[in-house]
Amino acid sequence: MCQHIIILAERPGHRYISQCEHGTVHLAWDAIGVHLAASKFVQLAGHILQMAATQSISSQREPNPHGCRIQIGRSVLELAWQDFVPLADMVQEALPHVEVFDGCRTIPCLTFPQPQRTLILN
Repeated sequence: MCQHIIILAERPGHRYISQCEHGTVHLAWDAIGVHLAASKFVQLAGHILQMAATQSISSQREPNPHGCRIQIGRSVLELAWQDFVPLADMVQEALPHVEVFDGCRTIPCLTFPQPQRTLILN
């Protein structure tokens, strides 16, 4: 269970990106919550920012009327363009602050050696 959360970006309503002591990045958008390893969030963020840049270049006059579809695994989130743009802005703000680590670099962790298999014959 997460005990320490750092808010990386936040928007009005229940919209924020945070990172906990485990390295998990938590993306909350209204009633949807996505929890990803930092490296996976960085990949997702790259795709979101690329889509935002491509869309803004290709349609400088009118936004995409179909919006945007984000698929994470088998889950799909469909956003209208007017919601996608603030999401992309929030991702761009948070991305430089995401720490990609294994969870043991910033907090004390115990590690245990692998047990040795011993065969005892009587």
